Amino acid sequence: MRDLSTLGFTQIREVCELSVLTGEQQFKLPDDYLIFLSYEPPEDLNLSFKFIESTTSQEWEGQVIEFLHYTASDINQAVVAVPDNPERILLPISVDAGGNYSYMDLTSASKQIIDVGYETGAISFLAETFGDFIDMLQVEDE
Repeated sequence: MRDLSTLGFTQIREVCELSVLTGEQQFKLPDDYLIFLSYEPPEDLNLSFKFIESTTSQEWEGQVIEFLHYTASDINQAVVAVPDNPERILLPISVDAGGNYSYMDLTSASKQIIDVGYETGAISFLAETFGDFIDMLQVEDE
């Protein structure tokens, strides 16, 4: 994972352990995500990334205007299940200007980052790991 200061982030706290508990399942969060949670994003966050949308196989441009930060007291309430596959547990990690989320797939071995199409529910792969997702982000010029 790249140095977050290159994207304007500032470290504001120590890295701490955090996991997600859903029913009887516990998901350990990846180290790169725990490091990320110790940083604060810049006030005017506007990042972009490119990905292949799964239903069209075309390159799309994604956007991040907000990253979601969690604590031990609120992370368990944030997780969602995929409607047609309730065993697949997702953690929302970022939001674009239209209110669409990117998610960490807690049930994948590497905790893949995915996009869920808000109109179709189609799942598109974004990155193998959270660190890879951070590495693909580009600062958008206003």
